[in-house]
Amino acid sequence: MKFGFSYRPIIHKTELSKILDIVDYVEIMPDIMTIDDLLELKNAIGEKEVGIYSLKTSLASPEGIQQQNDRFYFLAGQYFNTKYYSDHVGVSYIDNKYLTTVMPTVFCKRNIDVVSMNLDGILTHYPSKKYLIENIVNPSHHPESIMSEGEFFTNIVQNNSKIGVMLDITNAYVSAINMGIDPIKYIKDFPLEYVQTIHVAGFEYINNKIQDTHAVSINIIILELLKFVLDKTTPEFVMLERDFNHDGTNLINELKMIKNFFYL
Repeated sequence: MKFGFSYRPIIHKTELSKILDIVDYVEIMPDIMTIDDLLELKNAIGEKEVGIYSLKTSLASPEGIQQQNDRFYFLAGQYFNTKYYSDHVGVSYIDNKYLTTVMPTVFCKRNIDVVSMNLDGILTHYPSKKYLIENIVNPSHHPESIMSEGEFFTNIVQNNSKIGVMLDITNAYVSAINMGIDPIKYIKDFPLEYVQTIHVAGFEYINNKIQDTHAVSINIIILELLKFVLDKTTPEFVMLERDFNHDGTNLINELKMIKNFFYL
């Protein structure tokens, strides 16, 4: 198992060399990187591995995926010889207009077909098992949903044998709390045997609402859930997301703590 970090050049560039001393790989978001950022990272990482993390494919859109974004992610992955590509199961575009976020979808048979069809349209150019689908935060249980998010994912991976799962444990925890569901039960519904990469991050309450902000240190609850998942499956990668509200030193200490906690 390899330990990694979600790298954002505008936030983490000054700490990059220290980060690379700790982690086995870095995950990048091409959407927020300039060409110079990509070139600088390529020169800095040496033999470190890279994963691609994206937001703008719009995998759950009945209008189809955003093909120009998909091409960009694919080419960025080719440049870095990436270990995986990933995007969220949600909608990021309507009428070809970016929503500035990824919106949840309804967990129903119709949308299983939508996501499966969209995946079929892009998986021809991705290596088998290298494209991962990720769960996002659900603010509530949609009244039209007829299954859990985990069951929705299970149906999708059963329809598409070439994909894997990126399980964001913090997103799952926040969704479970929002829906009043036990987090262990919520996570158990996911097809854990398909999990190849895990995301973890801290959460906090703002105005009495739980949020996955990437702005606080990881919570012990998330570490306990991570241990629960690692007892059930063996992903290749575990990755920390910490984007805001750190001074560099506490970020490095947090990376060391998580790595040492699991002896990765």
